[in-house]
Amino acid sequence: MSSWTNVPGTATVDFSWEDMFDEEAENPVELQLLLLEAVLKKYGDVKIDPEKEFSDAQLEIEFTSTGYCDPGKLSGPPEDCYPPEGDDERSLVTIELSTTSYSVIIEGDLADKLFAKYASDVDDVEIDESNDDGGYDPDDDIRWDDDCSDAAADAYERAYYG
Repeated sequence: MSSWTNVPGTATVDFSWEDMFDEEAENPVELQLLLLEAVLKKYGDVKIDPEKEFSDAQLEIEFTSTGYCDPGKLSGPPEDCYPPEGDDERSLVTIELSTTSYSVIIEGDLADKLFAKYASDVDDVEIDESNDDGGYDPDDDIRWDDDCSDAAADAYERAYYG
């Protein structure tokens, strides 16, 4: 079994102004307004054409990962076998917004909302696991997705679907 604690990672997300419109939300333009407010808060009273300014925008989401991976034991006497399992919790560190002309560190409620909105992008980032001793080893070449997720899915399907 291997585990890791606070391993850093970065997800980069490209988006446009329209991507921040959420028709399913109670206030569909909330993210758009909050992003504009963040830029204006840092740069003062500037005139911004949102569709142009955010036409090629980018979020750099820095996070940490803490988790474990147990490859399980899939052969031998049944009483000694168990399926693979693992967990990988990602926590927000910071989000930086870059637009055509501006760069802003996003904080507070808006950062939490963007982290939630782009959780799948954050989850897709492969991180290096630590050694069994709990220390982070950047040269460790084991990947969560390769070693745990596929094996766990295969074991689950064999166990429950035959």
